[in-house]
Amino acid sequence: MTSENDQHQRGAAILLAMLIMALLASLASMALSKHWLQERTSRMAQQRMQHEALLTAGQQWAQTILVEDARGPKIDHLQEAWALPMPVAPLSAFLGKSDTPEELDAHVAVRIDDLMGRWNILSLRRAPERSQHFELAKRIALEAGMPADKFIRLIDAAPPERASNWFGGSTALRAPQGPEACLRWLGLTHAEIVRLRSMVTCLPNEVALNINTIPPQFFAWLLDPEVAENAVKERNKRPFDSLADAANRLKVPVSTFPLFLFGHPSIGWTTASGWFAIHTEVEIDGISWKTTQTVQRLSTFIQTLSTTNEF
Repeated sequence: MTSENDQHQRGAAILLAMLIMALLASLASMALSKHWLQERTSRMAQQRMQHEALLTAGQQWAQTILVEDARGPKIDHLQEAWALPMPVAPLSAFLGKSDTPEELDAHVAVRIDDLMGRWNILSLRRAPERSQHFELAKRIALEAGMPADKFIRLIDAAPPERASNWFGGSTALRAPQGPEACLRWLGLTHAEIVRLRSMVTCLPNEVALNINTIPPQFFAWLLDPEVAENAVKERNKRPFDSLADAANRLKVPVSTFPLFLFGHPSIGWTTASGWFAIHTEVEIDGISWKTTQTVQRLSTFIQTLSTTNEF
């Protein structure tokens, strides 16, 4: 009898020990999981801070380039420093080796686009004389491989009071924050936006087209054939210094040259730009973050319209 009791007690003790060991293993696993989660959360937070810091540095670098450019000749063209993209480069090339942690595998790339080298699609809704705007809209739609009537209908149908003002002022047209959001707001698909992106923008103010930065096909769409052909040739030789310079080189009377576009001299052609898009990409340990910042350059002051992120 005593022997049976001893066996039962030993069995219970073994079972209890096994339960305690299982409980301890479970607690250890929970503690390890919690520690791993905390480390992962901390690492992700650190990576986010690093990405945001480098994105901000890239944006500030680009804004500095634009400000310095404004101190020089008052023309903008595609051979200037701001128009040359900074290629993807190691962080050490951006900050310097002495300021770069050895263990940080990071790359930064920055590109600036001139938004005044693109057609502002909201012009179609505002201009009292819309014939050339309609013609340009049709040409752009066909170039992007989409029905022209659909493109024009989307622009005309979008409600102008749907979102808050761009800068919160009372004079700006009400529209979503930034060109990309505006294009989506109009009802364009992502694929359509990608095809249209190099030709159109969406800005709160009426702006001229920069003759030095517009796509070459714009000349053929907006000017007389002979003038358009000469415009491309002359711009390839050297940028236009002014409208007077363009008129002289294109053999067009300076008094009528601005009237080739939309019938409004003040919002026709220009050789200087004030609206830009800053594209910044940061890659750390294989994880890429991108931002697009829309800015307005007012002399040597940069005003940010919007910032969109892509992670």
